[in-house]
Order: sequence, then structure tokens, then C-alpha cells
Amino acid sequence: LKVGILYDIFVWIEAHKENLSEEQYVTLPTKTAIRDAVTFYTMNLWYQKALVEQDKRYDLDGFAVDDVQDVHKTYATERHTKIEEKIKAFGSSGKALV
Repeated sequence: LKVGILYDIFVWIEAHKENLSEEQYVTLPTKTAIRDAVTFYTMNLWYQKALVEQDKRYDLDGFAVDDVQDVHKTYATERHTKIEEKIKAFGSSGKALV
């Protein structure tokens, strides 16, 4: 995902809220819930792996808009390694991941 995708989501919701029914509007997730969902998505092992392997970032419409910077690939590699270590430790110890 492109850097700043969370802001794009909030702008998109604001721009389209008049097209929503009242029921749809009142059931929209809060900004905190959306932020939590994006964080959950981007901190997953497969997303970190994709950041390392892919060269492009994508917007809400699925278009490549930016390159994945080397610093982000490095962070993703480190994060990916830590997640895999926790998975291995969990599998061998029977303890929950923290």
C-alpha cells in the first residue's frame, strides 16, 4: 500500500458519505477502527514479505503510484524475521505469541 493510504481512506469516505444511506452511514467504522484494521493488515507476515519482494506501492484504486523505498524493505525484512522467529518459538514451546 502507498504511504499515506490511511489518509486516502478517510478522504474517500468523506467524499462519498453523501451517497450512503442513513443505515450505511451510521454503521461506518470509526477512524480508530479503520486505523486498527490498516495496522493489522500491514503488520502481517505476508504483507511484510510482499514489501520485501515487490517494488511498487499501490493506491486505493489498485494503481502503482510509488516505489517501495530501501529503508522500508529493510524494516520489512527485519519485521518478517522477527515474526518468523516468534512463530517458530510458539510452535516449539506451546506458549502464546506476545
